[in-house]
Amino acid sequence: IESTSFTLDGYYNKKVETVKNDLEKNGIEVITIGDGDTIVNQYPTKGIVTSKSNKVFLLTNYKTITIPNFYNWSRKDVDTYLNLANIPYTQTGIGYLTNQSLKDVTYEEGMTLELEFSEKYKEEEIVEEDTNEGDE
Repeated sequence: IESTSFTLDGYYNKKVETVKNDLEKNGIEVITIGDGDTIVNQYPTKGIVTSKSNKVFLLTNYKTITIPNFYNWSRKDVDTYLNLANIPYTQTGIGYLTNQSLKDVTYEEGMTLELEFSEKYKEEEIVEEDTNEGDE
C-alpha cells in the first residue's frame, strides 16, 4: 500500500531544483516562492509528517517574487505563501480564493494584495454547460 504521508527533511541551503524534483517524485505538490536557486525557508518545517495532498512551500533566495494567481487555493495555503514571501495583504471571507486584486505580477514594495475568499460550492457554483446537444 502506498503511503499517503511523507516526512519532510530540512531543505535549508539546498538547491531548489534538486529538492523540488525529489519531492515531486514522491507525489508532493511543491510551491516555489521567488526566483532564487537556493532554499532559505520552508513550510512545513523539517521533521513534520505531511499528507501528500498538502502543498510544500519552498522560499528561495530570490531577487524578484511574483504574486501568482491563487484562484481556488485554500485560505491557509494563501496565508502560508504570503507570510513566507513577506507580502502584505488584506482578506475577507473564508474558504477558497475567489478574487484577488493583483495576480501574475512582480511584487514591489508598497503593494498590498486584497483577497476575497468564499466557501466552496456556494451560490456561485459553476454549472457545466451541456455540450452534447443534438447527439441523441
